[in-house]
Amino acid sequence: MAKGANPSIQSKQGGSVATLATTTKMMKVLQSVGIPFPAPATKDERVILRNAINNNDVEMALRCRASIPLLSDGDYPTAVMFAQRNRNQEILNLLMPYMNTKRFANYLSFGIYHTPALEIPAAQMIRETRFTIAESRWQEALMMAIVANRMEIAKAILGKGITLDYLGKNGRTPTIEAAISANPLLMKAILERHPDVNRKSRGGMTALFYAKRTKQKEVIRLLEAVGAKD
Repeated sequence: MAKGANPSIQSKQGGSVATLATTTKMMKVLQSVGIPFPAPATKDERVILRNAINNNDVEMALRCRASIPLLSDGDYPTAVMFAQRNRNQEILNLLMPYMNTKRFANYLSFGIYHTPALEIPAAQMIRETRFTIAESRWQEALMMAIVANRMEIAKAILGKGITLDYLGKNGRTPTIEAAISANPLLMKAILERHPDVNRKSRGGMTALFYAKRTKQKEVIRLLEAVGAKD
């Protein structure tokens, strides 16, 4: 491509050449042939920003920071999770001023439970957040943390003081899910919040019933010590 070429030249896929500059290396290649990398201003550049964050490319993320408000409420939490997974505080510092209640609620619903590297930073974010979200969202998040056996995230959510005697989408209480997980430390953390240990599942079973099925002696002992029945 000749020096001085029009920076809006179209690629075969129909997007501008600038849209293809998803890494710092590509940006420098474009600049070397006289194509100035534009200041982010359109929705096209949010793709560049998202890729920069995913690739842990701080330089490109800094250049594209003006596109952060253009990230969707779905893309934004994903970007935060990538930055946390990569332990990149610089990128997190760029993103966090744009966190809001909806984005935080979406963050709770996304993949923080499936990636071990996210457990500690996610738990910290949950503890420190000042956003007020519906208790049902906290309850849903707690269930996901228990099922995934994410102890630190579960403890952070429990610290929000939510009600524990509800039935989740699967028809079970958090206490029952903890019994199924067979994790004594998790069960202890839940019992410290004084739930109704005899609240039955939609199928009519108690937490102690499930604990005896898993044969985890310490979980059974903890439940029986607070009056659980099967």
